[in-house]
Amino acid sequence: KGIHNLVNKPWVKSLFPVASLLRLLLRTNGAIVAEHEATTISIHMRLKTLWLKLLVLLLYDVDRRLVDMDVLASPLHVEFFDTMLDWADTSLQTMKQGNVISDETPMLSEEDSDFLVAILNCIDCFFKHIYGQIKHFQICDELQKVANKYARSFTSILQATADTSGPAFGLRDVELLRITAVRVVSAVNPSVASAHDRFERKASKTRRQMPIAGVSSEAEAQWRGMVEA
Repeated sequence: KGIHNLVNKPWVKSLFPVASLLRLLLRTNGAIVAEHEATTISIHMRLKTLWLKLLVLLLYDVDRRLVDMDVLASPLHVEFFDTMLDWADTSLQTMKQGNVISDETPMLSEEDSDFLVAILNCIDCFFKHIYGQIKHFQICDELQKVANKYARSFTSILQATADTSGPAFGLRDVELLRITAVRVVSAVNPSVASAHDRFERKASKTRRQMPIAGVSSEAEAQWRGMVEA
């Protein structure tokens, strides 16, 4: 994994330009909706999942010398990046009522879960490798506006996933979602991420200090706390 997970990226990009890949991803969205109404198996969904994985390798998970600023700042990529946030929100099945996100959502199918994981990996990789390099460039102002939308959306997700017993968002394992949320918020709004981290440490300490039901002594409470930690 990492920047060496595709040996000759420039050569692969010459065969399959990133712009073509972005157009394919945007174009297949309507096909996926139509297919889901007709069948439980979506060929377009599987292709889209694979294309997102390829996009990570060609555009986001690259050496600093291979960062393609022209593609990243292009209206096509800005449109795709904005649309991908809509895909993430839809896939997460977040039931938003004001700032409240419901956890009463059905589990995602394996196919939909794979698609969501591919989306989260794309988002995580962009904010890990690319965002810090492009955020101060004027040509990326439109992309920065979309990144701010990501920060707002993932701030609410970060708050909702703070409790391990909280919303599952249709996922069996929310760890990747938490990691991605922290990555996005830390990159765009470091102060918000720091405040959340302090809150988490305080809440964790409070939970450890709370009396445990069915425990008859302080020693037993300490022992059970160590076992459950």
